[in-house]
Formats: sequence, structure tokens, C-alpha cells
Amino acid sequence: MHNERKIRETEYVNGRLHRELLFSGPRGLEFQTTFNSYDDNENIKLKELYKGQRSAERLVSREYFRLKNPYTSLYEGEKGMERKIQSVYVGHNVYFEGPKSYERKVRIEMYHPKRQTQFFQGIKNHEHMIKTIEPLINKTCFFEGPNKEERRVRCEYSDRIEYYDGPAFDEKLVRTEMLIS
Repeated sequence: MHNERKIRETEYVNGRLHRELLFSGPRGLEFQTTFNSYDDNENIKLKELYKGQRSAERLVSREYFRLKNPYTSLYEGEKGMERKIQSVYVGHNVYFEGPKSYERKVRIEMYHPKRQTQFFQGIKNHEHMIKTIEPLINKTCFFEGPNKEERRVRCEYSDRIEYYDGPAFDEKLVRTEMLIS
């Protein structure tokens, strides 16, 4: 038995599969490639993928199932220093920057129902939107204000610039400049 290489390690709770580790590599040098976590009905709810040699495996992706909006997060960095760089959802991707545990949202690219990219500044969990780009209608808008209170101040189109004033979510168009080409 000790001459076999380890390929799977499982844990059962109340007779049901709770978690599973998958391994690869030659005998004696096996390294973890996958971690799966299961719900009470033995349906997978979390899957983590790892890369690297034994004792240096690093997290590269974490996929969440069984949620209203399932998604996958991608990571980079050495073991123990993996930082989230992207979360992929149905219809949009979220991009992050910063060291582990301080990753902050910097950009959201939406694909459905409309194509739009949103840009953010600030610290983790307090990011505020500063700009949106809608390439299909050649529109770029700029925002000011704290998180969840951003107000539109200007929108640029190919033929005009619109200026806005007023509180967040109730901005009014106050001036339009027509561009001559």
C-alpha cells in the first residue's frame, strides 16, 4: 500500500462526502491540484485549483457553485501570497489590484445587457466609481463623490460634452458644448 501514489483524499461528515483533495505527481512527490467542498446533498459548492510543486502549491482559481450568481475568482502570486486579480461572473468581469487581503476593485467590464466599462478608485470595500465608458454609443461619463454616492458631472460624446449638477442620482443637465470637427 505504501508504494502507491496518493491521488485522492476524502473527508466524510455524517456519512456524506464533505471535502475532497486531488493530487498529481510521482509517488513521494505528490502535490495538491484540486480542493472540492460539497453541500449536504453531495453537490459541489466550491472548487479550488492549485499549481506548483509539493509544499509550494499556490491557489490559481476558486469557483463558487450553488449561488444565485455563481462565479470564478482568479489568483496570482506565490504560495501564501496569492492575491485575487479577477472575478468572472455571467455577463461581467471584475478586476482587482493590490496585495493579498487588500485587493481593491479597479474595473468592471459588463457584456450584457449593454457593453460598459466602469473604473474605480479607493481602498478595498470603499471604492468609488470615477468613469464609465460605453463604446457602442461613444460615451464616456465622469463621476465625483464617495462610494455609493457618486454623481455624474460630465459626459463626453463624439459631437458634444454635457455637464451635470445636483445630488447623486438626481443630476440635471446644466450645459451642453457642441464640438465642431
